[in-house]
Amino acid sequence: MGGTWVYWGQAIVWREIARYGMQDELEISYDFSRGINKFLLASTDKTQSFTHEEEDALITSAISKFVNVDGEHGRKAIPFPHSTKLNELEEKYDCMSVADRLKEIEHDLTPNERLCVEGWVLLCSGATLETTSFYEFLHWWALSGYSYEGCINHLVRYKFRGGQSSFAIRFFNEALASGNLTYVFNEPICAISDEAGSGVHVTTESGKTFVAAKMISCMPLNVLNDITFSPPLPEGKQQAAKIGHVNQTVKVHAEISDRDLRSFTGISYPHNGLIFGFGDGETPVGNTHVVAFGGKHNHFHPEDDINHTMECFKRFVPMDIKRVVSIE
Repeated sequence: MGGTWVYWGQAIVWREIARYGMQDELEISYDFSRGINKFLLASTDKTQSFTHEEEDALITSAISKFVNVDGEHGRKAIPFPHSTKLNELEEKYDCMSVADRLKEIEHDLTPNERLCVEGWVLLCSGATLETTSFYEFLHWWALSGYSYEGCINHLVRYKFRGGQSSFAIRFFNEALASGNLTYVFNEPICAISDEAGSGVHVTTESGKTFVAAKMISCMPLNVLNDITFSPPLPEGKQQAAKIGHVNQTVKVHAEISDRDLRSFTGISYPHNGLIFGFGDGETPVGNTHVVAFGGKHNHFHPEDDINHTMECFKRFVPMDIKRVVSIE
């Protein structure tokens, strides 16, 4: 799992989708054609019900206030979101957290707007309000066309009918067909040596060693401290590894018997470990597939206590859960 949603506005991803001829293999996650057809905003003391039109209006208003740093909803602050060179305004916002920005506009937000904008930002970052970069959210917003609808389209509306694996397997099969790929799975790395003149030596926990002229590392930041590097990593990377990645997203899928919840969307915050959830599909036996997300806020490991995980789902709305699958 992971990387579920794609969009033709994701330039690099869409280039590969087109190259593999998969443009017509998409479906829409949402289905508001039947069922309860409601947005549920569950806070600590109550749950409010809205139509999806009211949901869009509420979240649009909240996020618009949040990003409107320049009177043009971020268009002046980030005119070229594709560029890696920050202008003066971008550098300013790169030094601000989401919590800093919320403090600036706290008197402009209604209580429901505050719940929605915080929940939406935490969905995107998987971090906390204090550790989420305000600039990075502005950057996402700009890349999505400076609109809430654009964010939905880029981030959470379109997916492959055959699942993300139907896309990923194309990469693997193409590499296999080249005749230049050898591979191993289930071989965690414990040491990497790159001494001059001897090539790169990669040693796994099982004692195997692989040697190559060069190595491309795709290892996550949070595992670098478990690996011995020779020579050591640059100081900046060592410091980053000590701090760790602030994104602690939790993604959990549930199969439930309630067919009417196919058309539900919801935010459950600030009391819940799962903040954002919605009906995402239907299983072959007719049950509803619900997906929900959490992060560093009220962080938990779904597999540690399945009863707690199911309780987090039920904090959106009562549901009869048949099974759950998690990814962190």
